[in-house]
Amino acid sequence: MTDIEIIKRVDDGANYYIRLFGDAPHMESIDNGVYRVVRPKQGEHGIRFIADVRPELLNKKKIREIKRLRMPVWWGLLISDDLYRLVYHKKRKKNMEIKPGDELYMAAFPGEMISHEKAKLARRVETPDDFARWAKSMCDILSGGFPDIHPQHHYPLCQRGALRCYYIEINGQIASTAAIMMDGANASLEFVATNPAHRRQGLAGGVSVAAVNDAFACGAEIVTLRAMNPGTRELYTSLGFKIYNEALGL
Repeated sequence: MTDIEIIKRVDDGANYYIRLFGDAPHMESIDNGVYRVVRPKQGEHGIRFIADVRPELLNKKKIREIKRLRMPVWWGLLISDDLYRLVYHKKRKKNMEIKPGDELYMAAFPGEMISHEKAKLARRVETPDDFARWAKSMCDILSGGFPDIHPQHHYPLCQRGALRCYYIEINGQIASTAAIMMDGANASLEFVATNPAHRRQGLAGGVSVAAVNDAFACGAEIVTLRAMNPGTRELYTSLGFKIYNEALGL
């Protein structure tokens, strides 16, 4: 698999992530054949995104529609500079206004993950109550309590195996979380978060390794991730992930 093919897998994982958010009773996902709008229904809470953009079908009318929606757009790393200038009337920065070097496109293949002593502490979410606890803990850490993941409406994703959630518990409290989104042979690592009181103890590494190894055991051929937060380069490369966008200057 070439580096460009791997980067395409990372972009596919991001689009799949957004589609899964829309696959819940409190959300709506509207595909007009050129792009997809994912947003909460009236009176509900959740993410708002435009994704699955098909650049080859864009025209001035569709670009005006996208602008009027005033929603974040997931373009993917491989959007052309010409298209970006057409949409935003300015020179493109790396991946949707993210400064160069801020976002890492990473991937791991079977056999590349290291062993990790804290992985044995990780547990997979198996029940609705476990999922509600996992969702609350993850949202508290990553988004200040904003309910990106609904504790009831997104649980069916776990039931059908599209979303596989993991956590490490310390003294009866969830200290670290991770999840795998499964799309056939493609999988992505998501929602890695550790409570500030339990950081620098190897918990994020342990729960990530447990999640990724489980994905490979379930048939994944590649696990991708997008990493932006400080320290993630050191964390994920130490676990066995490799960076694919920097060598290509993307």
